[in-house]
Amino acid sequence: MSRNDEVAFLQVFETTRDGLYRIFRKLTTDEYQVEDLVQECYLELWKKWEGLQDPVNYVFGIAYNQVKVYHRKKIRAALTMMELPEDAGNQPGLLNPDQQYQLKETQNRLQKIMQELSPEKRVAFNLIREEERSYQEASQLLGVPVSTLEKRVSGSLKVLRKMLRCFF
Repeated sequence: MSRNDEVAFLQVFETTRDGLYRIFRKLTTDEYQVEDLVQECYLELWKKWEGLQDPVNYVFGIAYNQVKVYHRKKIRAALTMMELPEDAGNQPGLLNPDQQYQLKETQNRLQKIMQELSPEKRVAFNLIREEERSYQEASQLLGVPVSTLEKRVSGSLKVLRKMLRCFF
């Protein structure tokens, strides 16, 4: 990389740094995590520097993609925690202390979110996701069409995803 490229990179850094920090601070209050995410953006920018026409927009595009990945990971982690046995935190050797704490916190958050769902959505979600019943079976139990049940479960998942983003 030439001296001119280094100067240009520093200019892009100075122009975009505060914006990137603002974006990632909205995701998490963990300053170490924010720092890592910002550094990943600049590392990726550095790797792709040659031939970039608009490095400022490119680095914000990287940030946008990192936000999406961050949310996906958090939602997957929360949903995975939901699938663990309720007593997973009490089973010796299954989880380390940090994982036990995260499990407990996630379970508490999920319970609060589930309580905020309408009774119809909560029952539909529990039958399909918790009790693992088929849509046809749950539909017969509740006396509603399968399409209605699908909408309720889908609506529940949308609420869960949205609320989990707020927590993480």
